Amino acid sequence: MNVVETIKHKITGKPRVTRNGERVILTASHRLPSSGNEELTLLRIVSFIGTAGILVAHYRPETAFVADSNVLLEQANIVIVGLANAFGKLRDVAEQQTLDVPLESLRGWAVALAFLGGTFVFRHSGLFDLYTWLTNREHVRLTIDKDHLSLGRGMFRFPKQIARGEIQDVLILPNHRTGHDVMVQHNGDLLRVASIYGDLTRPTLLRLRLMETIS
Repeated sequence: MNVVETIKHKITGKPRVTRNGERVILTASHRLPSSGNEELTLLRIVSFIGTAGILVAHYRPETAFVADSNVLLEQANIVIVGLANAFGKLRDVAEQQTLDVPLESLRGWAVALAFLGGTFVFRHSGLFDLYTWLTNREHVRLTIDKDHLSLGRGMFRFPKQIARGEIQDVLILPNHRTGHDVMVQHNGDLLRVASIYGDLTRPTLLRLRLMETIS
């Protein structure tokens, strides 16, 4: 049962209290409030640049490379002309007012729209949320003994330590648009325990567990 509970705790990340003699260890893991923002921006950039690259690859002009030419200017010209040709094909189809057109003229658009649709499906299929859930998590370990509270995050960070007698309260403060901070108020200062994505449910649970251990 202990193994099953440990695995369940690793997956859910809910606050868990274990006692080791006079020490109390509180562990939790959760998504950060900014989880997915950077990745979503990167996905959008990749989708639009990829779509434009496919259009340029299909509709770029067939020009020979000149040895003495400026490479950057040549590449910029290819991109501009390729995009202009791509939208020109759409204009030609619209002017004909019929779908009876050679498929070769719209093949590039079909591939580009398929790529754009694939990124949209990936964003809304749950795979994107699974990726951010796996990569944008914060792991917290609080060790409380009779004299001190020690806070550790991650494997390579030095733990922060405060005197247990200086702890005044545990607060929940808004953080970002999609999360909250759990803070320990001590001796006129604040120590951030965790930054948690979502509503108040998980921050409140962490606060309750922490209050139990220090009371």
